[in-house]
Amino acid sequence: MSATAPLDIPRCMRRFDSEPAQLGVGKAGKNGALDVAFECGGDRRTVIGGLYSCAPLHAQRALHHDEGSPDMAHLYIMSASGGILQGDRYRIDIALKAGAMAHVATQGATRIYSMNANIATQDIRIRLDGDAYLEFVPDQIIPYRNSRFYQRTSVDVHDSATAVCSEIIAPGRVAMGESFAYDVCFLRFVVAGDGGVPVFIDTANLEPKSRDPRSLGILGGHTVMGSAYIITPGHNLAVLEEKIGGIMSASGGITGGFSRMGGDSGILVRILGDETECVRDAVWQVTGAVREAVTGAAPSHPRRN
Repeated sequence: MSATAPLDIPRCMRRFDSEPAQLGVGKAGKNGALDVAFECGGDRRTVIGGLYSCAPLHAQRALHHDEGSPDMAHLYIMSASGGILQGDRYRIDIALKAGAMAHVATQGATRIYSMNANIATQDIRIRLDGDAYLEFVPDQIIPYRNSRFYQRTSVDVHDSATAVCSEIIAPGRVAMGESFAYDVCFLRFVVAGDGGVPVFIDTANLEPKSRDPRSLGILGGHTVMGSAYIITPGHNLAVLEEKIGGIMSASGGITGGFSRMGGDSGILVRILGDETECVRDAVWQVTGAVREAVTGAAPSHPRRN
């Protein structure tokens, strides 16, 4: 992994900085890591050029099952623990070399287990070289009762490359009566500009025990929030706005909108709903629209095998 600045823990989460009585912060199995680099092979098909993992995170081999885009590598991130525990510190690095195309997803939802001490963090760092294309579309985050989770996603994309990244936050284990029973779910998404200076920062800080996330100005009565971040050259923006506008109008069970990022560096799409499936379907439709507009390949439905 490259040497980068340490994760900046938000002030609202530092009050939980106590040592767990069970397995402590930094112990074996608590610092999950995954570092993967994609590159073009001799036949232009994208392959994995480098892969490092540290339990509990790991990844399967790259798949090429997409008939619409056969050169694109599909990779699924997996965890042996089944969820994120108190004191866990995860780090995921994804790099695409020039011309590489990849679709990266998770095996299932990211479950944030209940906590009685400390917090859990996940640091995701993405870098794309010239003409690379990435779809990073993990399944939803499910925060359990009394959990505290901080995730930062940092994206550095070459001017000629395109990345579409998504996040979905569920209210919790609704069937267990845990809707908005967690302490904090804090998500930050940063797009780097020239010299690493941020050109776009989006923050979602949900603290249900201090303020109901369903209130006006947050989720506006809804329970599930999805975000899609599209970083792409400026000449793609107009056609994407037209496609996304059509998706927002036609999709049932959601409320959504979109706006351009600073400096016309991309588009932020926000989707609200009450069913995870409806929000996830809208996120996938947006991802498919980006693929079609940028690569010319027809969108396809995500697979897990």
